[in-house]
Amino acid sequence: MFLTSCLMFFIVASQNVPEPRYAQASALVKTKFYFFGGILKTGIITNEVWYLDLGSLSNATIQKWSRSNASMSVAYHSGTSCVSTIDNSTILLIGGVMYTPNTPNLNFNEKIYVFNSKKPQWNLPKIIGNTSNFVMRNKMQAVINRFGQIFISGGQNFTSNNSSSIMYNDMNLLLATDHSNMLWTIPPVTGTPPTSFTQYTATLLTNNGRIVYIGGIQETQANSVNLMTKFKVFNTLSYSWSDQSTYGDVIEPRAGHSAVVQNGIIIIYGGYATNINNTLYSKVTPDVAKLDTTTWIWSIPTISKTNAPPLLALHSAALYGNYMIVAFGLNVSGSTGLTPDTNLLNNNIYILNIQNNTWVTTIPATTTKKPTATSTKSVITNQSSESSNHKILPIAIGIGVGGAIIVGVLSFAGYWYYKRRRRVLNSIQTPGSNMN
Repeated sequence: MFLTSCLMFFIVASQNVPEPRYAQASALVKTKFYFFGGILKTGIITNEVWYLDLGSLSNATIQKWSRSNASMSVAYHSGTSCVSTIDNSTILLIGGVMYTPNTPNLNFNEKIYVFNSKKPQWNLPKIIGNTSNFVMRNKMQAVINRFGQIFISGGQNFTSNNSSSIMYNDMNLLLATDHSNMLWTIPPVTGTPPTSFTQYTATLLTNNGRIVYIGGIQETQANSVNLMTKFKVFNTLSYSWSDQSTYGDVIEPRAGHSAVVQNGIIIIYGGYATNINNTLYSKVTPDVAKLDTTTWIWSIPTISKTNAPPLLALHSAALYGNYMIVAFGLNVSGSTGLTPDTNLLNNNIYILNIQNNTWVTTIPATTTKKPTATSTKSVITNQSSESSNHKILPIAIGIGVGGAIIVGVLSFAGYWYYKRRRRVLNSIQTPGSNMN
């Protein structure tokens, strides 16, 4: 029993855990929740690739984090990602702010990186089409449908160590027939497009092919307050924009939030304030809200604060069965001002049971339902003189103590065996010892 306890302590204590971060890209592949890059507490931009085995969330003590050996070739933040429908395992990273690793130098070489999660390895596709207006586009979100079409609207370009003031409202359409070639077009659309905007969520309704754009920041800050009561919907079948009004509970305007969808119900979480007083990175309410897309009615579920996260923004979220998994992000519960407080970063995992509206610490091991569509958000303003970081964070004290305990147990076992052996040898009489 003592040895079992010591071994368990060693297993728990020696887990590698990624540093707190925000503005990372992320994607869910089966049971692996992947995270790419992000901004660390020091302001450093990392090129790390981590993943969390969601199967390990059946245990509140042990979470199986792994760092991929296939780090990104660029330090990366504020991009968007989606999982290819060709094989449901390849992840496409699109846009984002990129730096040459270990330098403050911006890297404009590529617009798309392809990550093969099975090998794992990175590839660069050949892009066919004009992408001149997509220079380090960031603060946007990609949506992929079952036909493999990727839709990206809005966002903001980044061309120097200071963000440009250029926001966009165009619709970019990408089509990958394989992972080596990608067709990039700006399709003709009908209807009135949104005002140029960033830091929104884009959620695909699979039953009708419509993308719902919620929240965000528009060029005119005063317009942003209306983005929770009236927002844009894009029809991916007819390539048309339309307006949609909402009703029900009052949901404060926000950006940097996340959204997932199940059975036509969009669940949003977190974010920071976007109001006419420009008090960005401050708290919004409620932290969780649900939108019924059949009635377009907002509702605020009653959720206990037990096991609840602090209000997070610029985090990642994914839907896994009936659970919304929330990871990383900036704690804005006590933050105010126009710049993020990097002392308030998070690397914890939070789990919301969306069926009974409770924050839980584990997922039952019997949860085997295929992961559903994910929606992640990773947007942030620029940091200057940023570089990559390659640190893995083993908990050295835990390893040392755990290792010492194991060594002690083994030493004790060896000593006990030695003493027992000596007693046995001493009890054996030598030849002629009983002769008179």
